[in-house]
Amino acid sequence: MAKARDAVRMSDDEVAAFLDGAQSLQVATIGKDGAPHLTTVWFLRQGKQILFETYGKSQKVVNLKRDPRIAVLAEDGTTYDRLRGVSINGTARVVEDNPERTALMRDLLDHHFPGQGAAELDARWRQKWRKKRIVVVVTPDKTMSWDHTKLGGKGPVSEANQRGRRTPSISCWREKPIVCQRDIGLCLPAWSRFKDIAGGHVRC
Repeated sequence: MAKARDAVRMSDDEVAAFLDGAQSLQVATIGKDGAPHLTTVWFLRQGKQILFETYGKSQKVVNLKRDPRIAVLAEDGTTYDRLRGVSINGTARVVEDNPERTALMRDLLDHHFPGQGAAELDARWRQKWRKKRIVVVVTPDKTMSWDHTKLGGKGPVSEANQRGRRTPSISCWREKPIVCQRDIGLCLPAWSRFKDIAGGHVRC
């Protein structure tokens, strides 16, 4: 397993390039009851750190003030051989005070809205967000990455195709009768919600 992870791991430069090309970041914080709280934000990479801005009274900020541990994820790809991602476990610092908050917010706005002048960005900041929004700076403790394009087309889908096997699709038939008896609490598989049931078989 270690060799497989090593084969798809990104270098530091590749991690930086991937994060620079991504727009959305999934952010997980820890709620008061210990349950994870998950949201998505726009972000900016600055060196090894991750920056994002948000409402100061948002649940994720409330969580971070109580417990600064945080996990973030950027990913893309819709097939196994194209999957890429960077996952970071780290420590968050909530920046509420100026001049640091204003300087970091200007960096974020310049990244999100390229081409606008400093005066326009400052006006946007003062008019809309100055009193309500803060900046979160994430310092990584552990970084994990994967880039399945390094596999050279190898993977579950391509290997199945090479053996002449069809991968599951919405046009195949599963030769398996379905029994549905709600009175004994027997439920259909989750995927059956998206299928057509006809003649005792499931269209998958």
